[in-house]
Amino acid sequence: MTYLQFREKKKNEYLINSLGAKEVINRNDFIEMYDSKPLAKPTFVAGIDTVGGAILSGMVKSTQYGGIVTCCGMTGSTEVNTSIFPFILRGVYLAGIDSVEASLSVRNLIWGKLSNEWKLSNLEILLQKSD
Repeated sequence: MTYLQFREKKKNEYLINSLGAKEVINRNDFIEMYDSKPLAKPTFVAGIDTVGGAILSGMVKSTQYGGIVTCCGMTGSTEVNTSIFPFILRGVYLAGIDSVEASLSVRNLIWGKLSNEWKLSNLEILLQKSD
């Protein structure tokens, strides 16, 4: 399992020890490795993108045959720059996650799972206090 790091290096210990990541990749390194060509080495089975832009493009380009990338955010950019190659040569799926229009019953189901069986421990290590 690989996680991309978008915060300080002190978060690496949590990602590796608690979440089971084998590797943490810096955002800029990821973009250089996976978003510099129309099609990258098929590395990942799936991806969850909360950033958009070059990160989303790189995820799509580096997803293995039949894999899926989900997108639920746009903190980096509202644009995605990719060719059709990942879709027609690898059958990669790009699925948007919409929480705004989800019904109350679906929201309750998801929030219930996030607070129980999907709950991650030690999340406070990822939080930072702001003044």
